Amino acid sequence: MQLTTLMKQLTREFYPFLLWLAVAQLYSLPTATAQTINEEEQNLVTIYTKMDAFYNIDSDSLEYYSSLFTKRLTLLISQNPETISYPFPALQKMGACDIVTAPDGKFRIYSWDSRLGGTMIFYKNYYQYKLGSKVFSTDLGTNEDGIGAVYTDLFQLNYSSKTYYLAISGGSVSTKDKYQSIRIYTIDSKGLNTNTLLLKTPQGKWLNSIGIEYDFFSVMDRPERPLRLINYDTVNKIIYIPIVFENGVVTDRYILYRFNGQYFEHFLTQRKPKKRK
Repeated sequence: MQLTTLMKQLTREFYPFLLWLAVAQLYSLPTATAQTINEEEQNLVTIYTKMDAFYNIDSDSLEYYSSLFTKRLTLLISQNPETISYPFPALQKMGACDIVTAPDGKFRIYSWDSRLGGTMIFYKNYYQYKLGSKVFSTDLGTNEDGIGAVYTDLFQLNYSSKTYYLAISGGSVSTKDKYQSIRIYTIDSKGLNTNTLLLKTPQGKWLNSIGIEYDFFSVMDRPERPLRLINYDTVNKIIYIPIVFENGVVTDRYILYRFNGQYFEHFLTQRKPKKRK
């Protein structure tokens, strides 16, 4: 009887610690020596499958697994630098995570749907880059008023001793209202530079990104998916930005920005773009 009382007392005293330990184990990742990246990817597939299962059914469970997916994926990336070249085939095949990687392999962006929205999709992003011989990762937060975006293309521009990365992304506010943008990044001695002012508008304003908001129904007949309204010609170093009417209708006219050796400047507005690569 005394032993039972003692056990109950110890349980009450150590309960907070045991609870903390259980949570810590849930969110921690085994080291690469204990479990391979591939095995952890399979765990992420299982978690994302549960997110799909609870979508529009159980919001509390969905939020739990969505948070767990984000936590484990970002931990896997941050704790294992070699993931910068790992393709994550299972996650990409099931559509759980979109990954774009620069041609030089030094910059990568991960995008995934948190599943916490409806037609307004809330994306999460994680950024990974090489600086010298080291690999770093960071969460830069979201754009578009916190909705975020999925990155579809990551181009590279080498000029002199600098390397610029042109990232194209898009997102959804509703079934009808969508957006796309192109943003320029560099990697310098301080890390990932998100404020590279390399775009000069006709009005003389310097920007690090240009975006459009558009009516999806005006371009829904275009065959490519995802839609690529904004594009970049890697050969001629030209950015194509479609002109959009105030009502969101995408026109067949484009504003073209060409790299002049120092920055991208507007040089032409044309009805149909030339063949782009």
